[in-house]
Amino acid sequence: QQKNIMIFAGGESGGRSIIDQLREENVEMGWESYLVPFGRDTISAIYPLNWAIRAALTFGALKKGQEKEIAEYCRKRVMAAVVALGPVD
Repeated sequence: QQKNIMIFAGGESGGRSIIDQLREENVEMGWESYLVPFGRDTISAIYPLNWAIRAALTFGALKKGQEKEIAEYCRKRVMAAVVALGPVD
C-alpha cells in the first residue's frame, strides 16, 4: 500500500474464496486500500485482464483490434504479476 501497488485478489481454494477469507479477517478491501476483490472463481480473472487492456487503450492510444500492440503495451507498461496460491482449474 505504501508503494501504491494495486492488488487484485480472487479465486478460491478448497471451496473457500480468498475474498471471504479476507473479509473474515476484517481486511479492508477496495480501491482506496489498493486491495481490490474481483471474483470467487478462476474465470473471474478476466476482470483484472480487462483493466490492463483498458489501460493500454486509454493511455497507450491504441484501438480495439490491435491485439499485438495491446499485448506489447501491457507487457512493457502494465507492471503485473500473478501469484497462484493453489491449483488453477
